Order: sequence, then C-alpha cells, then structure tokens
Amino acid sequence: MSLKKNKPTTEAKLAMLGTPQAVGYGKNYHTEKPDPITWENLDGLDHFITATPEGTFLAGLNLPGTDMSTPVYKFQNEEEAMMWLRNVKEKYRISKANQER
Repeated sequence: MSLKKNKPTTEAKLAMLGTPQAVGYGKNYHTEKPDPITWENLDGLDHFITATPEGTFLAGLNLPGTDMSTPVYKFQNEEEAMMWLRNVKEKYRISKANQER
C-alpha cells in the first residue's frame, strides 16, 4: 500500500492533525500589521519610560499632535512604571471606545 503525498496547498486547507502546513502556526497575512497586538503598540497614545542614575524610573504619556500629556511620574522599579503605563493606556482606550458609540 502506497501513501499519496498531498500538495502543500491541500495540506493547508485540510489542516489535519500532524499535517505540515505551508504557513506557520498563528500567522495572519491578511492584516496590515501581522505583529501581535499588545498594549505597547496600540494607537492613540505615545509613552516613554527611562531610568535615572539613582536607580528609579520615570514614565509619562502624551497624545500625539497635541499639547496634552500626563505629568512625569517617578517609580521605584521598571515593573511599577510599566504597570502604570499599561493601566493608563487601557483607561484611555476604554473611554475612547465609549465615546465612539
């Protein structure tokens, strides 16, 4: 009994278990930005985080094209600064989405 080999396009369409696919797992070539969507690359707000010589971190946000920005806040470590940035960006995203309704 001989096994027939499927063409790559047929394998990708069937996508059976154990079948190698022509495109990688989770790839999406139908979007403009196929990179993962994270809080760091959401449109709307620019953020910065920088270390100081004393070992603390400064973080802030601004709205591109305007004079609107948050004050620069000081944090004891980078994780606290990143969490603050993430929470503020999430609040902004939610309020903007609610205004579009």
